[in-house]
Amino acid sequence: MPNLDDVLNSGTLLRAAHGHTGTGVGVSSPLPEPDPSAQQDNALKSIWHYQLDFMSNSAQLAHISNLSCRVRGMNFMNMPVCESIDWGPVSVSARGNTIEVPLTAPFLVLSEYLQSGHVPDSSAGFWQLEMNTDLSFQNVFCYDLGPAEASSPPAPVADNIYNSPGFMPDPAKPSMPVDAVCGTVCTINLPNLYIVVVVSLVCGKERNNFEPGGVLGAGRIYPLIQVMANQPLDNIVAEIKLKRPKSIPPGHSKMGKEDMLPPIGPEFFADINNSAMPPTTWDTTFSHYTVEPALGDYVMVDPAKAARTISGAVAKGKVNALTPWGPDTQSSQPFDIEKLAGQGEFDSLHLAPRMLAPAKVLSAYPNDPTLKEIAMAPFCVHDCMHTHVRWGNSFVTPKHVKGWDGFTPYQKAGAPLVPPNQKITFTLLSHSEFRYAAQIASNITAGMWQIVNHHGSAYALAVYPAGEAIKFGLPVLILKIYGETMFNDEDDTWAMFYWHLRYSRGANHTLERVQVMDLAKARG
Repeated sequence: MPNLDDVLNSGTLLRAAHGHTGTGVGVSSPLPEPDPSAQQDNALKSIWHYQLDFMSNSAQLAHISNLSCRVRGMNFMNMPVCESIDWGPVSVSARGNTIEVPLTAPFLVLSEYLQSGHVPDSSAGFWQLEMNTDLSFQNVFCYDLGPAEASSPPAPVADNIYNSPGFMPDPAKPSMPVDAVCGTVCTINLPNLYIVVVVSLVCGKERNNFEPGGVLGAGRIYPLIQVMANQPLDNIVAEIKLKRPKSIPPGHSKMGKEDMLPPIGPEFFADINNSAMPPTTWDTTFSHYTVEPALGDYVMVDPAKAARTISGAVAKGKVNALTPWGPDTQSSQPFDIEKLAGQGEFDSLHLAPRMLAPAKVLSAYPNDPTLKEIAMAPFCVHDCMHTHVRWGNSFVTPKHVKGWDGFTPYQKAGAPLVPPNQKITFTLLSHSEFRYAAQIASNITAGMWQIVNHHGSAYALAVYPAGEAIKFGLPVLILKIYGETMFNDEDDTWAMFYWHLRYSRGANHTLERVQVMDLAKARG
C-alpha cells in the first residue's frame, strides 16, 4: 500500500523527469537565469525562466510570474511568454458535500525543484514522450476531510499519516470484502478522507514533437494540477489561469524580414477529421475557426458529446484532391463538419500577434484589409503560445498527437488529449488571458491520479527544415496545382505564406478558403 512518496513517484511529471527516489531537490533563490550558449545541442539548451513568488511570500504557493523564454528563431532573444500563471481554486465533492481545498501554507507538505532533468521515451504510464526538462517545481498539499459522517473544513495531515504505507490505496488491488452473518448488524468504520493535490510547472526544452508534421521547434510548458484521494470522489473542479502580455514589448516585433503588429490576441481553431488530402491550406487543415473570438466560455472537450455531423455551417472551395479551384473558376460548396466523440467547440487556442504583409505589397494593394492583419496558423513562427486539447484525425497522426483511450494517453488518433472523465472549458478573460477549467465527474477511483492539463501548452521557438520546405513549395502549389495567382512583387516571407494558406486569390477577387457562415452552429 503506497505512502505519499510512492504516489508522487508513480505519476507526477517532475518525478518522472528526475528519476526521484524521495530526496528533496533544492534550488537557490532567485532562480538561475538560462544560458543557451552553454550547450551546442538545441534539445539541451536552457531557455526558460520565471519568478517563484512563494519563495518570498508564502501566500503565493500556487502562483508564478514573468515566465520568459530564450527563442532560438530570434537569436535567443528573451521573450515574455506569460505575465503570470495561477493554479486553483480546487474543489472536491464527496459524501454529498463540496469542499474547496485551499492551496495555502498550512496544507503544504513538500516543495520540490528541478533545474534540469530527462523524461525517457516510454510506452506505458502517464508521461511517455521523451523530453529534456528545464527549470521546474511542484508543491504538494495534503488535506484531512474527516470521517465519513463529518462535513468539517479540511485540516492538515500529520506527517506520520502521509508517510505511512496505508496512506493511499493501490487502485489495482480491490479493498478486502466485508463478511457479515445474515440477520446481524455489521458496523464499518471508514477511514478519514485524505486528499493530495500537486501543483506543478514543468518546462520542456526545445523539441519538434508538438504538432503532427514535426515542423515546429517548440518549448512545452505543463502547468498541472493533480488530485488523488484515498476514497472514491463524486466530482473534482480545478482551474488554471494563464495570462500573456497584452502586446509584444518594444524591440521584439521584428524577425528578419517579418513585421509583427504589437497586440497579442486569441484565435480558436477546430481541426478537420475528414479531409480527402493532407493538411496544406486552411481548408484542408481546419473545419472551422474564429480569429476574432468574443470573451467568454468555450467548451473544448465534452465527454457527453457523441460523434456528429454538422451541416450548413461552413462552405469551402476545395472539396477533394482532384478538384482544381480558384476564386475565379469555382464557387464555394457546402462542407459538412464531422466531429468525433468528446470533441467540443474548438480544438486549440493560439495567443499570438498578427503579421503585416511586406511593405511593397501593402503599398501596391492599399485597399486590401486582409494584408494588414495576417493570422499565423497552423504553426507559428513568432511569439505564439498554443494550447491544444485535440488534434484532427488526419493523414499524419504520430504518437504525440494521439489522445487518450480510456485512462491511457497517446493512444487514439482524433481523441481529446485529456482523460475521458473530464469536461474542459476555456474562458477567455481578455484578449491575452484565459482560464482552463476541468470538471471531473465520473470514475474518480481511490488511489488514482486525476491529471488536469496533461497536454500543457507550447511556445514557438524555431521552424525546422520540413517547415521551411513547405514554405518554399507553397508558390508551386498555389500557381501550378490550384490555378491561383500571387501578388505583384510578393516577397518570400512567412507573412505571405500564411496569407495564402487562408485565402485564395484570382484575377478578379480574393476568397477565404473556409467560409464560416454560422459560427454558433459550427461550434455545436
